[in-house]
Amino acid sequence: MSDLFPVVRTLDHVMIEAEDPTVLFRLFVEGFGLPVAWEFGDYGDLWSGGVCAGNLNLEFGRFKEKRFGSLDIWEGSEGSARFGGLAFEPTMPITEVISVLSEWGVPFGSGIASENWTELEVKGLLDAPGIVFLAEYHFDRDAWQVSHRDAFAASGGGSLGLIGVQEIQIGARDVDEAAPAWDRFLCDIPKADAGAWRLAESLALRLVPWGKDEVASLVLRVKSVGRTMAFLEEAGIPALETLDGVALDPSVTQGLHFQLVDAGTAVS
Repeated sequence: MSDLFPVVRTLDHVMIEAEDPTVLFRLFVEGFGLPVAWEFGDYGDLWSGGVCAGNLNLEFGRFKEKRFGSLDIWEGSEGSARFGGLAFEPTMPITEVISVLSEWGVPFGSGIASENWTELEVKGLLDAPGIVFLAEYHFDRDAWQVSHRDAFAASGGGSLGLIGVQEIQIGARDVDEAAPAWDRFLCDIPKADAGAWRLAESLALRLVPWGKDEVASLVLRVKSVGRTMAFLEEAGIPALETLDGVALDPSVTQGLHFQLVDAGTAVS
């Protein structure tokens, strides 16, 4: 991969789309006590709110009409949600990324520009309606993120005792077939092991067998699964025991898969 010029610096945030995204936004802010990264509101093309999960922001939103230039209003069932996409921070301005992707022969969208950011969809990594995109910010993104992390530290990880996101699990119909495209896209990101990339010290993106090419699950690190379970039981929030820890019941998360594991747990 040494002949490829890297376009990805790190993962910026995970986009979660829902029929009513305010339900999940309130669950993570009011139910789990995590700090708001940006208030839920009207941001032009979509309604959106962000929550800081320690080392990564989670965006809960719903597009009004178009998603990255394509007609695709919400078509999920009532009360459902999906991991809609992954936003990566680029190593260079989007205008230069376009030249690199063109040279690679990687398809991409037309791009979306606003006063505060420019976004570019990178195609061929996830099945529709999943989106992988690069987000270039026109303000001091690093200082903005520091403020989020400070608020998270002050929260003590909220009621879950959250430390951060440990893994983003990307489902693939065939992991071996999907890996080369991700290798190219993440060409400067170190490999944690086969089918996994180390996006940060304690954050990995991992390909896992799945029925579709889509974001399948988020694995969250907590200080103590036992203490987290005690909170969930007291709060009346259903959860399911797993081999690695506990998973929030999909009935609470509108069908999404969130696993909670002790810090340092290797997820199978």
